[in-house]
Amino acid sequence: MTIAGCSERPAALRMAVPLLVAATLPFLALGVAMLAVPLVRIEQLTGLRPKLASGPVGYRAAGVAVLVLAAGYVALAVLALRRRAWARTGVATATGVGDSVLLMVLLAGSLRPGWLLLGASVLLASLAGIVLIYQPEVDRHLAGGDEAGGDEADVAPSG
Repeated sequence: MTIAGCSERPAALRMAVPLLVAATLPFLALGVAMLAVPLVRIEQLTGLRPKLASGPVGYRAAGVAVLVLAAGYVALAVLALRRRAWARTGVATATGVGDSVLLMVLLAGSLRPGWLLLGASVLLASLAGIVLIYQPEVDRHLAGGDEAGGDEADVAPSG
């Protein structure tokens, strides 16, 4: 798609997708760190609390899982930008589940101001992205036809 084609998208949609991607960045960093940082260093940084029963393999598997989930979330956000109504629903569902889990994790342990600030910024960015992606102008854009590559199943019949 050309740069001129990007201006045809509603402003709310153009602002929503970067917010959703920004909300994913801490999880991408966490997944990479779980894969790249040696286990001895992870234990020094985290202490005894997050021990996984399967040891180093468990940390690596958890890192892969976090990366796959974060990449799927980014893919849904980008597909929503490309006029896929089902992707908008998918990213909203993933946001609801992910933000609920993040909120429970943040409030479960001892409250640390740095983690609360990071978590609050992720929550606010993702929720703002979802509010923007469900604006009426985005609804009209998604229902506008297939000229920008939308799915025929996403557009209601006009007759």
